[in-house]
Amino acid sequence: MKEFATSLRFRWQRLRLLAGRALLSLRRRGLRPTLARVLEVLGRGTPSARPAGLCLPGAVDARTLRLLPCATPRASIVVPVHNQLDHTLGCLASLARSGDATPFEVIVVDDASRDDSATVLPAIPGLRYLRCDANLGFIGACRLGATQARGAFIVYLNNDTAVQPGWLDALLDTFERHPDTGIAGSRLVYPDGRL
Repeated sequence: MKEFATSLRFRWQRLRLLAGRALLSLRRRGLRPTLARVLEVLGRGTPSARPAGLCLPGAVDARTLRLLPCATPRASIVVPVHNQLDHTLGCLASLARSGDATPFEVIVVDDASRDDSATVLPAIPGLRYLRCDANLGFIGACRLGATQARGAFIVYLNNDTAVQPGWLDALLDTFERHPDTGIAGSRLVYPDGRL
């Protein structure tokens, strides 16, 4: 049900965005070019609700969740959270099953959540949990997580993200293939399959 509500909310926001773009196109280009563009977009078809191979987390039982502890991580994954424990557990479950060869640690920075995060998250084996007494905001939580990172690379991950198998290996491979890279980001795939 939650996945349906998320998909519905996303589709409503998408419809509003497209309607705004259509009105802007009508003002700038006129009716005929706008209709041609609309027909072109509609001709592509709609993406599937879940592209083949896309792993989305379902309900996660925190008692069975395990992250492998790593004494010498290559990457430190910092996940700032404020409430939304279900999202956080889904994110952590996707990290636990990602199967990446790169050794990594996961640091969750709880930015003064008022839900059950403070009782549930510290009990997850292999997770480094930091709790803020006051709300630092997203940037403050990211900064705090970075100060505790032991890896050569710091990866910031929103708690509503479900990573895909091999994502971290592919991301860090960018730095091997292009040594002058300073920052890299992952490809984001939305629940409806849109990039």
